[in-house]
Amino acid sequence: MEATILNRLSLLLLICLAGSFAWGAAPTITTITPPSAIVGAVITITGTDLDKVTSVTFNGIAAKTITDNTATALKVIVPEGATSGKLVVTTAGGTVTNSYDFIVLFGLKTNAKDNAEMVWVPGGTFTMGSADGVGEKNEHPAHQVTLSGYWIYKDVVTVAQYRAFSNATGYPLPKLPPGIDWKDKTGWDDPTLQQHPIVFVFWNDAKAYADWAGAKLPTEAQWEYAARGPQGRNFPWGNTASKDYLWNGWDATKRNNWESPVYDVKSTWPVGSFPAGASWCGAQDMAINVSQWCSDWSDKYPATAVINPTGPALGINRVYRGSSWETGINDRSAARRFGSPSSFNYFLGFRCVSLAQNITTITPPSAVVGAVITITGTDLDKVTEVTFNGIAAKTITDNTATALKVTVPEGAKSGKLTVTTASGTVTNSYDFIVLSGLKINAIDTAEMIWVPGGTFTMGSAAGVGGDTERPAHQVTLSGYWIYRYDVTVAQYRAFCAATNHKMPPFPQPKAQFPSEKFASDFSWAGKTGWDDPELQQHPIVYVSWNDAKAYADWAGVKLPTEAQWEYAARGPQGNNYPWGGTATKDDRNNGWDETRCANYYNSYKVGKSTWPVGSFPAGTSWCGAQDMAGNVIQWCGDWHGDYSAAAVSDPTGPDTGKYRALRGGSWGGDVSFYMDYRSTDRYSYLDPRFILSNIGFRCAIIAPGP
Repeated sequence: MEATILNRLSLLLLICLAGSFAWGAAPTITTITPPSAIVGAVITITGTDLDKVTSVTFNGIAAKTITDNTATALKVIVPEGATSGKLVVTTAGGTVTNSYDFIVLFGLKTNAKDNAEMVWVPGGTFTMGSADGVGEKNEHPAHQVTLSGYWIYKDVVTVAQYRAFSNATGYPLPKLPPGIDWKDKTGWDDPTLQQHPIVFVFWNDAKAYADWAGAKLPTEAQWEYAARGPQGRNFPWGNTASKDYLWNGWDATKRNNWESPVYDVKSTWPVGSFPAGASWCGAQDMAINVSQWCSDWSDKYPATAVINPTGPALGINRVYRGSSWETGINDRSAARRFGSPSSFNYFLGFRCVSLAQNITTITPPSAVVGAVITITGTDLDKVTEVTFNGIAAKTITDNTATALKVTVPEGAKSGKLTVTTASGTVTNSYDFIVLSGLKINAIDTAEMIWVPGGTFTMGSAAGVGGDTERPAHQVTLSGYWIYRYDVTVAQYRAFCAATNHKMPPFPQPKAQFPSEKFASDFSWAGKTGWDDPELQQHPIVYVSWNDAKAYADWAGVKLPTEAQWEYAARGPQGNNYPWGGTATKDDRNNGWDETRCANYYNSYKVGKSTWPVGSFPAGTSWCGAQDMAGNVIQWCGDWHGDYSAAAVSDPTGPDTGKYRALRGGSWGGDVSFYMDYRSTDRYSYLDPRFILSNIGFRCAIIAPGP
């Protein structure tokens, strides 16, 4: 018996040795390039003995091997049905090698503006935040969040990309971080820094870049979902946090930090240097390199489920997420950090996101039924249907991948313009305004939109807004035409040329013109006079009420009454801001969105000044009037006076008075002036001779409708 067992063991050993001599050493994997790719892409595996490989599988799905492989390089196609997981290499002898985890991307494309690679994050539902007893207080309560699909930059924005933005726009580069080696570099133009992430950027800088690139900063929810996915990973590469093991899954080899070799030189790494740390969707550096600005103001989490959250309407601090090269293990995907939008640091950068279909513009953003509008963006040749608040449009046949034309259909009403593809992908773009009527004033060529007559509640309820907004009272108005935009520099110059009326003084920076009576603290985008070509579509400012009235008389129109102005801004719905929201005693600023109007946080270009009229189509009011909140405060026709408690029809204000009424917020309003942008606000009333760099006007007229 013992001899038989020994003979069998000897035979088995000989078989194993024969196999070893026949097949040699197992293959070794050095690199997989790229470490993430879409289905159908070709990847290259380098190493040794790769000519002995008989199969490569992606999470169990076999790949088709390309025939030109050698002992040191093997090319395979990511197969249909592949999902993220282990890439496994097998030889005829059964030797198996597990290489890096491989990420099968849901989608990959390039942003044409800045050449940034973007990866697709499919829409879905996940638990945002941390369970009770896990993480920090600001990560609670854990709550359900549902997101529409979106594209996110695969890497954080690099030095090279930010320099291209700066060169294209004149926007200043940040300072090079002081007090740190930064690899002994002395400027952002150093060739070895070009693929490092840009740092020392304010939130406002990041927002300006995103606007230029046709993208956005990610919401906090979008950032966290891209980092941790529906699995709720503790770190981008995996594992789950618990009360007993908060840092479960921590792996210092998958990210740069104090524990990695870069500690000796103290700075960032080139983006994508740690592919093993990529998240489930393929986003890299989500827990490493630099912390990243998000779009949201900071606030407590809600306790209820939410859909596509964007954070509070206003606040003091902005959110930034993710850890950096200079921190330790405090880089869990659920961790939150906050900072002033005017703060910056050597560990703080950003990445961007873009929505599905990547719609860039809708021109015009409001139109009458039967008008043709143009949608620009990417992948638009895949669109099968466009609807206006549920009413399908007829698509014109000459659409391309970058431009799509549709006719506003009969029965269309203002609301969401929705684009659908054959695969069912839906994108909600800007809210689209269906105009009741549109015509041109023949004298000054101003576009005028029709405001249908109606009854609304003017003013604010008790406890909401200022004392001058009360009492709330019923107002009935006849239909009227109102200028779609504020009166522009070009229009006002034409008026002055025709009538010999004097142009207003031009705002000048005090630093350059200290003795100038009308000097401003702001650079007015570096311009020096009203004849500058770039200023012609900006609203005219430094005009008194008397100047505005003289213009209106020349143009055959009038200044709007306060009631006409407020109704055009808020409509029968009583919107708190032109785009929506409802004010309450507990939330007077409900609906505020600084991205929908020109204000202190997005003042024009590098200097602080107005924007060209109509630059914020997402802030359009219900009837199609633009810039009713922001850009410039606007003179009305009325003398300022107290409201009547009784219902009134077509009110024109008091017969006499000391001050004239003004409405709307301006480009110069900051965090302490959010209430000034509300459609009911009456804070501004001034001597009719008064002028200021943030005061302009628009006109209106009662005339037959369309």
